[in-house]
Amino acid sequence: MIFDIISFLDVWQACKDGDLDQVRILLREGEDPSQQTQEKQNTPMHIAAKHGHYLIVKYLIELQCSTTTLNAAGQTPGDLLRVGWVQDPARVEKLAMREKSVADQNKVRAKQKLLGDTEGLLR
Repeated sequence: MIFDIISFLDVWQACKDGDLDQVRILLREGEDPSQQTQEKQNTPMHIAAKHGHYLIVKYLIELQCSTTTLNAAGQTPGDLLRVGWVQDPARVEKLAMREKSVADQNKVRAKQKLLGDTEGLLR
C-alpha cells in the first residue's frame, strides 16, 4: 500500500516536472491516470495542465483520460489550461512543439553522454 502511494506520487511529480517519458513509463506499468490527489483532488492531467505541460495533457487525452473531472476547486484540466495567458489554441500548439523540441534535444544529449561523446556535449 505504501509503495502504491509513493509510486503514484511519482506520476504526479512527473506531470508537474513535464517528464513525458516518465509519465508514459509509469502509466504503462499500471498507474491509474484518473487517480486524484487527496487534498486538492487533482488528476495527473490537472497537474500537467496547471504547469503548462501540453504534451502530457495531449498524451493523457489520447489515452482517453477524462477531461471533465472536477478537482476540489471545481475546475477541470481545461480550466487550468485556460488560466492566465494560455487562451490561444495556436499558442498552445506552438508551446507544445517547442516543448517537444526540448525533449528531443534532451534525449540526444543523454544518448551522447551514454556513448561518451564529449564533443557533442560541449556544443
